[in-house]
Amino acid sequence: MKSDPNFPPTSRRSFLSAAMAASAVGVTGCIGRGPASVDVTVVARDDVDEGTLVEESVVVEGGEYHSWELELEWEHEVDIELDVTEGPDLQVYLVEDGEMEAFREGEEFQGVEGGIWSDVSEMHETLELGAGDYWLVVVNDDRLSENVPEEDDEEEDDDAEEAEEVEQDEEVEEADEDGGDGEDGDEEEDGFLDLFGR
Repeated sequence: MKSDPNFPPTSRRSFLSAAMAASAVGVTGCIGRGPASVDVTVVARDDVDEGTLVEESVVVEGGEYHSWELELEWEHEVDIELDVTEGPDLQVYLVEDGEMEAFREGEEFQGVEGGIWSDVSEMHETLELGAGDYWLVVVNDDRLSENVPEEDDEEEDDDAEEAEEVEQDEEVEEADEDGGDGEDGDEEEDGFLDLFGR
């Protein structure tokens, strides 16, 4: 289990730990963006104990990221506090270990459920996480990574298509009940009325 010698786990039972990863350059290719100073605190707790995984202030240059590995031996409630004290807003991701590799390689990756935050200047979030290795990543860029799937947009498009299909089915049913489409039905009715001189 990795641990940062500068920030050892504070839990009495040492049931969790965190490791600081070095900043990486050239993730977003953002040019001309100033550095961001950010305070980060991550605390994990269960029914018995709690421990501080991360408590650090870092400077993230434009177009770079900084990340911390969070290791959990079983399910915990994890509090993430982040405060940009100087500089631009950040993009923040909480990802599982396998997704972090995709992030590093510039491939499509996914955050944990509820674990992607855009344009963050200050945040305090609490998530339920199961046992495993996770990474908290802060990126100094002006937008979310293009490698994050736009799940919400896809769901909205699917909902819109489904609603349109339902509406079309209802129109077809109404036309069938009228003996055809609206125009033919009106012509037949008009002809019936003319036949009797009405």
